Amino acid sequence: GHSRGILAMSWCVFDTAMLLTCGKDNRTLCWDPNSGQIMCELPASSNWNFDVSWSPKLPAILSTSSFDGIVNVYSLTDTGGGS
Repeated sequence: GHSRGILAMSWCVFDTAMLLTCGKDNRTLCWDPNSGQIMCELPASSNWNFDVSWSPKLPAILSTSSFDGIVNVYSLTDTGGGS
């Protein structure tokens, strides 16, 4: 899991067994909260992500926002994880 504090989290509206978290360790993780297992990890950023969000319309799409002013959009297929 995270080695420092968590800054944000987001539940997937299409699958409640998927939870995104981002933290002060520059990691953004996708969890299965039922098992506590990490399903996948997004590429590390150079600065903390302060927000993560699932797309409300597209099931496997998510975004991150970091303190260096960058917004990234990812697909779970980019991470090798997800269902």
